[in-house]
Amino acid sequence: MQLVYDLVVVAHLLGMAALVGGWLVLLAGAGSTSVMAWGARAQLVTGLVLVGLAEGVSSLDENLNHTKIGVKLLIAIAALALVEIGRARTKRAQDGAGLVRAAGALGALNVVVAAVWS
Repeated sequence: MQLVYDLVVVAHLLGMAALVGGWLVLLAGAGSTSVMAWGARAQLVTGLVLVGLAEGVSSLDENLNHTKIGVKLLIAIAALALVEIGRARTKRAQDGAGLVRAAGALGALNVVVAAVWS
């Protein structure tokens, strides 16, 4: 089961890389919001799977900080909502760039929360 957990962690980190990396590329004047959207989706789904595995599989021996997880979940939902709304507005030839940039900033904030909050 440890291997499954580790593979989900890898997928979670790849989702973070897509969201934050796509945001950095977007800030430089290029990039695609679809990469950010898939990264945000991956972050949310794999994060939920990681918490479920950590809670449900005693052999993983994970101690969870539920307050931290709740904060990260709210940030992840907000980032996903902003990037999806921003993409939809862009597809309709409306301005959604600000929402997409805000979603990327929330993704970066989630990284900070994960790394700094102990």
